[in-house]
Amino acid sequence: MKQLKLPNGKIIFSLDKKTTMDVYKEIYEENIYLRSAIQVQPGSVVLDIGANVGLFSMYISEKVPDLKIYAFEPIPQIFEALQANLKNNSSIVKLYNVGLSDQEKNVEFNFYPRVCSDSTSTPFVFEKQVDMFMTKYSTGIARLLPNKIKRWIIAKLLKFMYTPIKVTCPLKTVSQIIAENQISRIDLLKLDAENAERQVVDGINERDWEKIQQISMEIHTNIPGGETLVSYLTNLLESKGFKYELDTHSRFSYVGVHMLYAKK
Repeated sequence: MKQLKLPNGKIIFSLDKKTTMDVYKEIYEENIYLRSAIQVQPGSVVLDIGANVGLFSMYISEKVPDLKIYAFEPIPQIFEALQANLKNNSSIVKLYNVGLSDQEKNVEFNFYPRVCSDSTSTPFVFEKQVDMFMTKYSTGIARLLPNKIKRWIIAKLLKFMYTPIKVTCPLKTVSQIIAENQISRIDLLKLDAENAERQVVDGINERDWEKIQQISMEIHTNIPGGETLVSYLTNLLESKGFKYELDTHSRFSYVGVHMLYAKK
């Protein structure tokens, strides 16, 4: 864990500069989680699922006063930075060193020290990821390389960046968190669970869906079964009374990562 100065001048704790700056750009510059009429008012309850080192919780509490934020990060090494960054944040109600899923259990995660914000219990399909990068780098100077060489370079870089450390982490469900804290209303459920979106929403009991007013969700389709994920989630949200907007042109859509916004 090292200190890192952000473009806004704020000094935080981080594990790797690259992904922290990527997340900063998404949150502070692109406002990625507060689009499509998603709004947060003073006094709102926010669940920050997949909090990483805490940038979204920091950002939203700087924009809106008197929030009640519950933040979740399963990887112990990342959680240590999250705690350090949010320890003096008055909007934080509770920090959880757990992941969220469809049931309470312990699961092995891949912690990626070089790209810590992509750490996950469900790795992407490697060959599909290589294919997506091949498509992205098909213009400019990259198009001059033979495809075989380009594919070899991309595969080597991905294997280097995504060399994992195996970590066993506890999981709970959203409904368990609601019950433990007697939460009567969730004004924004921000979900960036790194390939576990389906499991997280499957951990919400029917009676608790009524409490959720807005959702900002990152969807990862570059995983096993990912080709049906968008339809599964949009159909589910419609059945729970949400209107949604799907953004398939976000910054990482080229690797099958999209944004989904839902509001009652």
